[in-house]
Amino acid sequence: MRMAWIVRLSLLVTATLALATPTALAGYNFPVWGGRGDAAYADRCPPNQYLIGVKSKTGAWFDALAIICAPVQQGVVFDPKTYGQMNGGGGGGGPLDYVCNNDEVITGIAPAFMHDGDQLKQLADLIITCTSKRSGASKKLRIIGNHLSDEVFTQYPGHQFCGDGQVAVGFNLRYGVHVNAIGLMCDTYVPPPPPPVVAQAPPPKPIKTTGKAKGSASGPSAPPGLLVCRFGPTMKPFGNV
Repeated sequence: MRMAWIVRLSLLVTATLALATPTALAGYNFPVWGGRGDAAYADRCPPNQYLIGVKSKTGAWFDALAIICAPVQQGVVFDPKTYGQMNGGGGGGGPLDYVCNNDEVITGIAPAFMHDGDQLKQLADLIITCTSKRSGASKKLRIIGNHLSDEVFTQYPGHQFCGDGQVAVGFNLRYGVHVNAIGLMCDTYVPPPPPPVVAQAPPPKPIKTTGKAKGSASGPSAPPGLLVCRFGPTMKPFGNV
């Protein structure tokens, strides 16, 4: 009877500790929002890397899009860059890089789309939120297509922002000859390890002095005013100085 009571108490304590222990943040993928497109692709950064920018070909709207990723180094610097594959068509202007500062990572996006009535078409604009992992300050990085402002449509749920402790790690895309829809991928941010502590040598010990002159290694000290010569055995003083 006593053993059964101990087992029940142990199970209760274990369950209580499990409920009290916080679980690690899990990744989150926002629903893909926009037009239909002909194909879908999950464009995610390599392991232990984070989304810091995009490479795009843009005319009136986005013709092609690729992610730019980087690992975080000591000192909170995101480098070196890794490029994903371009997804979309071959139109638009030349590909351009849009990258956050080297201490920043993407934490949110706000896309806008060309539309035909209530039907969304191509990705027209992309406003990126870059957040510094040193200071916590945020800024906007705007990629705007060459179109009239009244030709685009944007509203909730288009705004996509990672939760606390998370940053962007990629996009889910739909595309054809253009980029048609986008959804942000978020995952837990792991800060870099602190720099190693360099051991410093202790300062040298001070040399202690008494202020008194010491005699020679052999024989007595010479009295003041006398010159003493020693060659082997101690010799007597001779003459005054």
